Amino acid sequence: MSVIGKYKTSKLRIVDLNYLFNILIGAAEIQDRLCKLAGWTESYFLKVKLLNSWRTIPYVDVPEIIERFDKYGPPMCLDSIVSFPRGTGPDDYMEISRHAEFETNAVRMLV
Repeated sequence: MSVIGKYKTSKLRIVDLNYLFNILIGAAEIQDRLCKLAGWTESYFLKVKLLNSWRTIPYVDVPEIIERFDKYGPPMCLDSIVSFPRGTGPDDYMEISRHAEFETNAVRMLV
């Protein structure tokens, strides 16, 4: 029996975050293309909000995460709205750099 299968209940929802990361990467790629079309080279800011997340179990299919679930049990979100980075003010956003030298270095690291 799988580690997650031990916790079957009708009151909990298991959310596979593997898909969420792909969606966020796609949204970031679209934003990057829009910035290039507009000639925007400055930074922009990002905040991710998950809505309706009360009593959900975030799940990522990584061996270390599964082992942690097996040892300690799955974590459960007890908030209706989850934000990353945390906070609600204008200073609580993540800055995404759009500098050409950063993009060049990132490409070099991938190759």
